[in-house]
Formats: sequence, structure tokens, C-alpha cells
Amino acid sequence: MGTAIAAARAGCRLVVLGRKTERGRAAIDRIRSIQSHVEWIPADLSNPREIEEFCRLFHQGYSRLDLLFHCAGILTWERQVNPEGMEMMFAVNYLGPFRLTRRLFGDLKMAIPSLVVTVTGRAHKGSLTEGLLPGRIDFSDLQGEKRWSPARAAKQAVLARMLFTAEMARRWEKYGIFACSICPGLTRTALTDCLPRLVRNYFSLRCRIEGAMTPEEAGELIFGLAREPDYSRLNGRYFEVKKGRRIPARTSRQAKNTSDARRLWAVSGELTGTG
Repeated sequence: MGTAIAAARAGCRLVVLGRKTERGRAAIDRIRSIQSHVEWIPADLSNPREIEEFCRLFHQGYSRLDLLFHCAGILTWERQVNPEGMEMMFAVNYLGPFRLTRRLFGDLKMAIPSLVVTVTGRAHKGSLTEGLLPGRIDFSDLQGEKRWSPARAAKQAVLARMLFTAEMARRWEKYGIFACSICPGLTRTALTDCLPRLVRNYFSLRCRIEGAMTPEEAGELIFGLAREPDYSRLNGRYFEVKKGRRIPARTSRQAKNTSDARRLWAVSGELTGTG
């Protein structure tokens, strides 16, 4: 919601994709209290049919898309699957945004220049706080049917977003569509609500110790990328927020693997029927 609020304050005409829940309705009411040019098209990123319906309705009302922000994400403690049998974190955090972006390609192309910003995380790299091992794409077991853990699935989804952004930047730059990714850092959201109490307490403690931002503070830094006068300068870049400042940051070796990026794009196209 923080990014949408920042966009509303900047006077953007907004189309918001979000689940049809009380929390979603409250968020839309909050955004509309800032400015009225807000359309909410309810959809669940875990459900391919709802994404397709969102795109159909978007195409009915609009002919171009200047900015696309991928901010949604979930964490699960147990393995779950979506209606197509896809592992839930892979489906919501990566495959849903991939499908959505591919379906909106023509609208992004009409805007020229346009920008796609994907919120990712430091978790694609190994660290003391995010898990020592970096994320990796297991092409032989993308859905975690053979081996699954919350950390493994979450890191794979984050890395997938990184590779998706890198490949989109390479493929679509010639059309005037640019892409970048950003980790806003620790933010006080409801992302960990479904996790066991001990894990929630750990994240709560980290938020206090590290001075986690509010969603609106993080949203301002994310939306700030849209204020860059030349989107080509952002293309393919990865940013992190440190001490309240957005700075260019290094990625993991896995996130720079162009072969994996191309392969993931192709596999995702097959999985979503957008190849």
C-alpha cells in the first residue's frame, strides 16, 4: 500500500490489483482519501484466471501503462499450492507478476518510456540475517515437490524476481520499456503474520533493533524510482535502502547468471501460456 500512497500523492492515476479482503478495501479507502483517480480491480496473484480477468478489464478501460510496480508478496510456513498446483510462494511472489507483466506488454509499449519496478529482497544473497546460503533456482524441482522448506522456497522466489527483472531489462529495452528492482529493507508489514509466534517475535525484535520503516516510508523510496528523468539509467539495476537512502547495490552471483535468466523466462512462459 505504501507505494500506491506515494503514487497517489504524486497525482498519478492509479489502477490497483489486490485481493478482495477487508484489509484490501481499507487500503483502497486510504488511497482514495488522498486522491480520487483510483480504480481497484480485485484479483489474487495466486489465481491465473483472476490475473487474466484483471488484464481483460484493464484493457477495456486503458490503452497505456506508464508505471508498473510489483510489490505484493507472501510467506508461508507450510507448503501450499495454487489452483494450478504451483507452489504458493513461487506462484504469488514470482509467477503471478510474470504473467501479469507479459499480458501488459502492449500497454507498457504504448507508454514509451515506461518503467517496471519489482520489489525484491536481500534474501537472494547469503547473510547472517537472511540465511547463509544464497537463493538458487532448482529447475528440476521448481514447485518444491521433492524438497521444500520455507527459506528455500522464499529465496528461490526472490531470486526468480531478480532474474526476471534482469531478463526483462535485456529483452524489452529496445521497446522503450525499462526494468529495475529494489529491496526497501526491513519494513513493518503484515508479511510475517502467518508464521509461528517464535519467528514473528524474531522479526519484531529485528524491526525494533534495526529501526524498520513504515510501509509509507518504504513506499516513498520505491516510488522515487519513477521520478528518475531518464529510465534508461535505471535499466537492469538493483537498489537497496540503507539508513533511509536508496543506493545501487551488488547482487549475488546467481542473480547475474544470464543463462538461468533466459531459461527461467522460457520456462515461465510455458507455465503461464505466455511464451
